[in-house]
Amino acid sequence: MTYYQNAVTYGVSHNALAEINIEYAYQTALQCDSQRQAIISSENLSPNEKQTKLTSLGFLYGIPMSLKEPFITANLPATQGCIQYLNHKYTEDGLITRLLKQQGAIPFITSNVPQALLINETMSRCYGRAKNPWDVKRTPGGSSGGEAALIATRSSPLGLGSDNGGSIRIPSAYTGLYGFKPTAERVGSEGHFNGTKNDRRNCENFKVVSGPIGRSVNDLALVVKSLICEELWRNDCEIPPLPWKEEIYLKGGQNKNNNEIQIQKKLKIGFNKTNKIFPTDNANQRAVQEAIEALKTSGYDVEEYEFPFLEEIIMAFFGIATAEGGLKSALEIMKDEPPIDDYKPLVMTSSVPPILLKLVEYLLLIMGEKRSAKLINVLGAKSAWEYFTFSEQHQFLKVKFFGWWRENRLDGFISPGFTLPALKHTTSNELYMAVYYNFIWNFFNCPTGVVPITKVKEEEQIYNDGYQDKLSALAKECCQDAKGLPVGVQVSTLPFNDESCLFLMREIESKINFKELPNLGEK
Repeated sequence: MTYYQNAVTYGVSHNALAEINIEYAYQTALQCDSQRQAIISSENLSPNEKQTKLTSLGFLYGIPMSLKEPFITANLPATQGCIQYLNHKYTEDGLITRLLKQQGAIPFITSNVPQALLINETMSRCYGRAKNPWDVKRTPGGSSGGEAALIATRSSPLGLGSDNGGSIRIPSAYTGLYGFKPTAERVGSEGHFNGTKNDRRNCENFKVVSGPIGRSVNDLALVVKSLICEELWRNDCEIPPLPWKEEIYLKGGQNKNNNEIQIQKKLKIGFNKTNKIFPTDNANQRAVQEAIEALKTSGYDVEEYEFPFLEEIIMAFFGIATAEGGLKSALEIMKDEPPIDDYKPLVMTSSVPPILLKLVEYLLLIMGEKRSAKLINVLGAKSAWEYFTFSEQHQFLKVKFFGWWRENRLDGFISPGFTLPALKHTTSNELYMAVYYNFIWNFFNCPTGVVPITKVKEEEQIYNDGYQDKLSALAKECCQDAKGLPVGVQVSTLPFNDESCLFLMREIESKINFKELPNLGEK
């Protein structure tokens, strides 16, 4: 009951907890214990038969899990952080929840999410503003920030989030945890509540995907291979029947054509520590270097690269992501509930009429906001033709990027877990450009995980990127008093090579093995 006691204590005090399912969980746990004990104590089974039966119970048998609140769970609300859905409960589990239960998982709590799930801060009128347990003046991120905060406060041993632009990886990096975003067509998000039938986020070029957050790579792998199964393929027509490859996860390698496995003895890993558009802080750069040094000691061939086509990627991503204009999908989900204050800059920016874009750009340039001025022209509502043009650019950039990857014979790529340490509350809406390092992997649909590496040092509480604008000022403020906050790295591979990605994450974990959790006395 320790996890439950922490959930109703620290989960509540950090506004990480959404709903409790403890009676169901307790009865299910008793049944699991009874069934396991019956097998162990059976006099009619040999030791090998006992082990076979225990293994067949499921990858997650008897393990309590927390779920991001929008995953549909019988008798619990799924709100997307919107008040209108608080009394709306499903009578049956959604597909993702059902698959986890079939592998023996026991969902016992759900986690707080931001209103409409679109921001890098977990805040809703349903459950309040989630606090980062490493420093309560900072956010645990979004939109899976409540999930990360539950695991970091020892309120849950393992959880499930979702990711459309960094929503699993950013909270994991902020809270010193391991997190994994699979290839979208490997796991999907069927059974994740979308608010309205007209929600267009899953129809966009970058899809929502379900993935785990936990305290080790092996824990993440248990969840992923629990979801990759025949029932998933039968119930989600967009998921190809590509089975989990345990040999690749254990030994490395890649999925080749026709599911052929190629095991490689020496892998080449590219890495990038920063970029000129939004430089990372010193702690995140050091984290990448430490991860690379860990791989070098294991015999990997590593090489540093400037991330290719980055400005083109950024423009295309924001052009597509804001194409509907004015956050219409989010506002439709909210209905009569007004957006929380955190949304106001996004609503304002994405609602600028095209005729005024040049004027806004000119004003931003006068104010010295050159980075924001460059981006303003791709924001806002698009015509069908303009959307098709951006989508064509998306496809063109994917061809260029994967060609660059093959040309350099890469097997994986290491990049910063985030631009900065965990952001201070209410600043994520103005620092939305800081998610560059995360959404690029959604743009290319690459499986990507976060591995915690280290903590911010005393001398790393400064930030100097050479810019004189508001973004730079906010970044400097973020780095102040950041000593002791965790930072990590992202590990990425080509689409459908999820096992390879998790293998590389485990290689780094085996050398660095960051397992520290925060002191739960408020900082």
